[in-house]
Amino acid sequence: MTTLHLSWPRERIFALTAAIILSISFAAVVAISGGDSRIIAVLLLVSASALAISNFGIALSIVIIALFVDYYVTGLSSAVWCTVVLAASFLFRYTDLRKADFANPLSKPILIYGLCILPSFLFNIHPFISLLKLLNVGAFLIVMYSFVAGIRSRRMLMFVLGVYLIMVLLNSIHVIAQFFGGVDRPFGFAGIMFVDYSALAVCVTAALSFTSRGTQRLLFTGLATVYAIALIMTGTRNTWVSSAITLALLAGYVTMRPEAAGLTRKSALSLILAGLILVGGSATYIVLNTQRIEKRALQVSGEKDISIDQRGKAENSLVSRILIWDTAWNAFLAHPLVGIGVYSFPYSSDQYYHMPKILYILYVEGVSPHQTQLAVLAETGVIGAIGYMMFMFALLKTGYEVLGKSSDPQQMRLALVAFTAIVYSTISMIFTDAWLWGQGIVLFGLVVGGMLAIRNLERQELAPGAV
Repeated sequence: MTTLHLSWPRERIFALTAAIILSISFAAVVAISGGDSRIIAVLLLVSASALAISNFGIALSIVIIALFVDYYVTGLSSAVWCTVVLAASFLFRYTDLRKADFANPLSKPILIYGLCILPSFLFNIHPFISLLKLLNVGAFLIVMYSFVAGIRSRRMLMFVLGVYLIMVLLNSIHVIAQFFGGVDRPFGFAGIMFVDYSALAVCVTAALSFTSRGTQRLLFTGLATVYAIALIMTGTRNTWVSSAITLALLAGYVTMRPEAAGLTRKSALSLILAGLILVGGSATYIVLNTQRIEKRALQVSGEKDISIDQRGKAENSLVSRILIWDTAWNAFLAHPLVGIGVYSFPYSSDQYYHMPKILYILYVEGVSPHQTQLAVLAETGVIGAIGYMMFMFALLKTGYEVLGKSSDPQQMRLALVAFTAIVYSTISMIFTDAWLWGQGIVLFGLVVGGMLAIRNLERQELAPGAV
């Protein structure tokens, strides 16, 4: 007599069980609550979390989608909260983890940086807020180490990148629609963080177009153009500059080392020229033929006659930034060695401003320093800045080594894309501090984790016995 054995993966059993339980629960909640939308929304969130926990790929997708949801709970963004679900899914999916699975060259610099910010609590007048805000760092670590140990194939890595590029494309379409609908500064459903999402996507798809062939190259070139158009329409100049510098460095690297993209120098130069004509031409046309974009592009602090109007309101963003930077610099001077407390500037800046109170209330109160290095100095002092510089140096060094040591052509191309993303993030930090918290730090975790995942895939393929 033959016995039939059914063997299902535990993820499928978990998902089926959860689906049955949640279906019954949903019907019960609707009946008991009388259709209260808030209660139903909570149940739907619980259902989505259970589904994400049962599948690591879904959990990663939810984190990426959450980047485009501009919503905060207790001061922490939706993306930060979704990393908790990612951590649960990671632990549920991978039960065979070893210490070696998490090993990477950035662990020690991260630990040193963490120790360097601890002294900032000495003069912190809002220590509990700082502790809560450190969950942003926790989100970064969850995403990074989930990638290090959880991404075990190039296919999965490309899946994550694909989800991100699709979300940027959808938001780009929304931005373009808003622009032609008359919105002055459109950001789409993602909110202000879209400017970095689109700029990063422009740089990544440019690198992908270098490393692709045929219709794939046309696809990535087209995506880069759409992303660039949407980015221009937002009127955000610092991301224009960050992406332009990154693309110039990418073009220079591919020209010097065309083999990194699988090209000859002649074909690399031809692609660079075509990209300049297509993207640069589109950007120039939009700027010169759209009055509000042209005005935004040409508006600088050099509006010599009046920089602050009669009501005390700054006429351009640079003036408001200067007021913020002045307060942050005063905070640094007050406690130059250890700072005023990590993540505390928005809550304690009233102790350090030297300007009319009305200007402080209008432009400084409750906002971050708006520049990464200054934020690090003001909040964690020279000690924290040393830790930060050590981490960033290690990050750039590791990314460059991954690119330089890649032996397989496909691996080399992935490394070029990852290093391009690292370079953009580093340059962008000069103009903003959004990479230190919220959606920005989660995206930074994805960028860093992606680079380390590529490094691990290369090492696995070179290991004895690897197939």
